[in-house]
Amino acid sequence: MSIHRVVNFPFPSAPDVIQLRAGERRLALLGALQPVLVKTTGKTKHMDEYCSKLTPLGEAMSLFPVSPRFAKMLCLSHQHNLLPYTIAIVAALSVQELLLSPDSNVTKIRTKWAGVNNSLLLGDLMVLLRAVGAAEKANVSGNMEEFCIKHGLRLKAVVETRKLRIQLTNELNMNIPDLELCVDPDMAPPSDTQ
Repeated sequence: MSIHRVVNFPFPSAPDVIQLRAGERRLALLGALQPVLVKTTGKTKHMDEYCSKLTPLGEAMSLFPVSPRFAKMLCLSHQHNLLPYTIAIVAALSVQELLLSPDSNVTKIRTKWAGVNNSLLLGDLMVLLRAVGAAEKANVSGNMEEFCIKHGLRLKAVVETRKLRIQLTNELNMNIPDLELCVDPDMAPPSDTQ
């Protein structure tokens, strides 16, 4: 939108100036905004905290309908061939309460989903990744509802995660030439190096 000073934007109900400053600072820390040096009288220059310039990373991040942190994850994961995994994790993290409170059987299943070796270091993210992958496979076989009940997943959240995963995959295919990414129901868990 080429807005140089967000503070001057005519919001219908303007947010608090402190919140605008915090949001701009957070985007700068993520690398989406670059503070602009402003000349003042004399030879001194200073950073104007309300006058930031969008970086190429920020431009790429703006293409995704998720929070800036998740958008940065998507942008950077392409460099390391981790897009299918990152899409699944971002979709799962964007939906509230994917996992229901577990009973003893569900706890055993989630412990298996956590993996071993380096996969175990991902912790909850690995559990979410495997839950999304297993639910996708159950959807293809036509028994997603009973799968969700058996494994302690909230059905509406799984459906919403699936829709967001498809939407993010389509966004990436539109914006990155020759990507040809798809939502693979047989997606293998990440290797130790990944």
